[in-house]
Amino acid sequence: MVYGYEPEELERMKQTVLDIFDVFAAICEKYEIPYFVQGGTAIGAVRHRGYIPWDDDIDVGMLRDDYERFLQVAPGELAPTYEIIDGYHDKNCPDYITRISKIGTKQVSKEHTKYKVDNLGISMDIFPYDNVPEDKALRKKQVRARDWYNRLHILWCIPNPDIPGKGLKPMLMKASCFVAHFFIRLFASGDRIGQKHKQALMRYHNKTELVTSMCDIRPEDWIVHIDEIFPLQELTFEGRTVKAMRCNHEMLTRAFGDYMQYPPVSERKNHRPEILDFGEETIHWEKTIERKTEAPHPGQRKKLGA
Repeated sequence: MVYGYEPEELERMKQTVLDIFDVFAAICEKYEIPYFVQGGTAIGAVRHRGYIPWDDDIDVGMLRDDYERFLQVAPGELAPTYEIIDGYHDKNCPDYITRISKIGTKQVSKEHTKYKVDNLGISMDIFPYDNVPEDKALRKKQVRARDWYNRLHILWCIPNPDIPGKGLKPMLMKASCFVAHFFIRLFASGDRIGQKHKQALMRYHNKTELVTSMCDIRPEDWIVHIDEIFPLQELTFEGRTVKAMRCNHEMLTRAFGDYMQYPPVSERKNHRPEILDFGEETIHWEKTIERKTEAPHPGQRKKLGA
């Protein structure tokens, strides 16, 4: 095993995600939509000029307006082998992280299997950066509102979330969740909860100069002044050029400390899923051949990733 994967699995996983990223980057380039690598992907670009050896995913960030514009144009550009998934539009997805996913694959985390979710494909993550206030107390209030609607969404999706432990207390909590799921479904729609969640994230939209990844578990770690992001710098990642914040070094130092040093072996973790399925490659190959041999309709655009 290599970092939790079979020897060939990790490299195959990296290549699959990299293929998805190439499609994403091509759309951004075509429509001049700025993005920036973040987190472990940004560390990998600086320290390894590619993936961190044990990493298996790609994370990018975008300012809210750029993110919304990407969501408008991407569906018309993606090949049929890719789709965009998030909890706003896919009622089976128990979180609001936006993913570009490869159809026909499966990448289901241990957490999602607990939630009885098994339909998430191999994907890359896109994080919108939203405005936040200067006042720390107001930021905490904004995060609490986000967390409240996150929990409502989970309970709307899942009648029986996994609650660890044995005895009376976990049993009562499970029963409470089941009852809550019933009443939330009765009195609230998934769309309405999603709207309220998005409103919490965009409460200060274009009203401040600070932004952060509000979908991240620790948004305080990623607070940055908009002027520190641009102009974007270029880094090398697996032989291709990617974009990063102008203050990439400062951001990574603030979040991770001396990120150029390798962490202890015990801390070298990735997102090895509980369920991993690369799909039937022959089926995807046959579909690709069919698309290439079909006579294109006049004026038809080639789908990215095809």
